[in-house]
Amino acid sequence: ASAVKLSGPPTTMLHGDYQLPNLIFDLPGEDKKVAVIDWQSVGRGLGLSDLSMFLSSYGDAGNRLEIETGFVELYQSALVENGINDYELAQCIIDYHTVQAARLMRLVVVMGSPGFEETKTGPRFRPILARVSNSIIEWNTLERLGI
Repeated sequence: ASAVKLSGPPTTMLHGDYQLPNLIFDLPGEDKKVAVIDWQSVGRGLGLSDLSMFLSSYGDAGNRLEIETGFVELYQSALVENGINDYELAQCIIDYHTVQAARLMRLVVVMGSPGFEETKTGPRFRPILARVSNSIIEWNTLERLGI
């Protein structure tokens, strides 16, 4: 996964740590608004990077492929509804594979750092690494990317 592809179009502002603890939801029965907090890791790149982080942070669903496919399709559909008409679903799926591969590489580098396992964050990353790895296997990501 090249840095050029990860920063290539379509780009958007990235949260960088898009997980449930950084989302605040309205109370049931209200307008269903969501506030996103903790913007210390903000950046620019493929919006699918935040989606990948969110989906790989929770659950070990047996239907992961179906869930992730649904979210990628929903993401691409929302882009089209908001005027981004030159981003086909097939390319969106390839980009999702790209950010998943990049996320795996980042996790391996961070988790391989000396002393990382002894930090309070270390043990929390093991299940995330497993989820990202399983997603890559289930999607046949490396084959789809020609790696």
